[in-house]
Amino acid sequence: MRELAISSKATMRNLTKFCIAPPADPQDLMEKWQDSERLEEAISMLTPRKRQAVIGFFFTDKTLNEIGKEMGVTGSRVRQIKETAIRHLRVNLYKNMNMETS
Repeated sequence: MRELAISSKATMRNLTKFCIAPPADPQDLMEKWQDSERLEEAISMLTPRKRQAVIGFFFTDKTLNEIGKEMGVTGSRVRQIKETAIRHLRVNLYKNMNMETS
């Protein structure tokens, strides 16, 4: 996932949120990092189409219609793909969390 080209505005927003209110406790910082790694792994497990919809929506400043043009579908279809991808992410994240605690 690190190779993804994320817009500078999105990167700055995320970086700003992290820098303005960093976790006070080193344990919190480690947990935040682990959550980020888990999410990155879960996103990488999505199909390319679902991954493109999720990354386009959450990590760029593109609209659903703009993402749809890139994918060759309507903005409404991108929303549907994104929603399905989110459900898959939740399942994958939940499975990974349960495997780590077992």
